[in-house]
Amino acid sequence: MEAWDSNGVDVTLLCSEYIRCRTSLMKQQWRCGEGARKLIGRTCRLETHFNVFKRISQRYETDFTQCITREVATNFRTVNKNSIPANCSSVIPKKNEEIDCLISLNASIKRCETLRECCPVIDKCQSTDTPLLLMLKEKRADVIKGTLQCRSNMSAVLKAQVTA
Repeated sequence: MEAWDSNGVDVTLLCSEYIRCRTSLMKQQWRCGEGARKLIGRTCRLETHFNVFKRISQRYETDFTQCITREVATNFRTVNKNSIPANCSSVIPKKNEEIDCLISLNASIKRCETLRECCPVIDKCQSTDTPLLLMLKEKRADVIKGTLQCRSNMSAVLKAQVTA
C-alpha cells in the first residue's frame, strides 16, 4: 500500500527507510561501543546488566517498528499531510561510509534525524510509555548507576595506592 501525500511524497517509503536507518543505527551503536562495554562489563561486573539492556532495547525496537508500520497502514489518511516537511520529496540522503566508527555513527544519526521528520506517525509511536519502555529506562539507569559506582570505587583504589 502506498501512502502519497499532497506533495507527491511516498510516506510509506520514507517511514520504511526511517525504520531501516534506525535499525542500522542501533547495530552500529552496539558495534562502536562493543570494546568499551566488554571492558566495563568485565571490570565492573556489569555484563548481565549490559546483556539485559541490549535484549530489552531490541524488543523495544521491534515493538516500535511494528507500531510505525501499523500506524502508516491504518491511520495515514488521518495524518496531517502539512506536517511533512517539503524537503522530504527530495532524494533520501545516502548513508555515509566512513572508516572511523564514530564519524560514521554521527553521519547515521543525522540521516535518521532527517528521515524522522518525514514519517508523521513516529511521534504517536514514541510517545506511548509502554511497560517495555519503562523497563528499558530502568535498566539504563541501573547500568549508569553501576558504571558510576564502579568509577568511584576505582578512583578510591587508585588514590589509596598513591598514598600508600
